[in-house]
Amino acid sequence: MIILSIIDNRKANLKKSILNLFITPIRSLQNIPEKSIALVIGDSNDAENLGKYGAEEVYSVDYNGQFDNFLFTDIITNAAAKLNADFIVLPYNSTGKSLLGSIAVKMNASSISGVINIPEKEDNGYVFKKVHFQVKHTAISRH
Repeated sequence: MIILSIIDNRKANLKKSILNLFITPIRSLQNIPEKSIALVIGDSNDAENLGKYGAEEVYSVDYNGQFDNFLFTDIITNAAAKLNADFIVLPYNSTGKSLLGSIAVKMNASSISGVINIPEKEDNGYVFKKVHFQVKHTAISRH
């Protein structure tokens, strides 16, 4: 299972909440093979810190302009296709919410908002957990 986490770092500061995005998947999947990849959009000066928190690979796109839904959708979907990502994790903020639908449509995928765990594989597909009023991330699945 390959998980691609998107990090909008146009303000050039990797917050601890962003870094913790990688700790939760690794702790919850002790026995399941996984590859955790980070795609940083914006300033990548602190990107090496993502490796310390569990990102196995870090890619960056140097872009510090205004948010552009079409541009971000193209960047993310192209990266996901090239990296063969099974899941895309977006931040649960205005940027992530804006991108969720357009990425799902472009990739012909389902989208699930408010996911708080890494999906668990079952016979018929994957199981996602959500907690209402304590939402942390948004996930997209191609399955």
